[in-house]
Amino acid sequence: PYFEWREKYFALCKAHGIEPATAALQFALRAPGVAAVALNTSRAEKIPQHLGQVGFPIPPKFWAEALERGLIAKHCGWLLR
Repeated sequence: PYFEWREKYFALCKAHGIEPATAALQFALRAPGVAAVALNTSRAEKIPQHLGQVGFPIPPKFWAEALERGLIAKHCGWLLR
């Protein structure tokens, strides 16, 4: 039961061809009032990967399914705008 949410989230990401970290980063960046997200990496060579995650196209259907499945709280409907 402790990893149930994680397993469902990873399955949704896999079904849409989206890396879980990419969806998490974009979720944070899309939140109202958020202007920046601080990422921490122990390897500088990962910075281009992080930058690519910001611009990766995530279809609205992904966010809609995450809301429908209860992976994201209902009050996060702003993701569909």
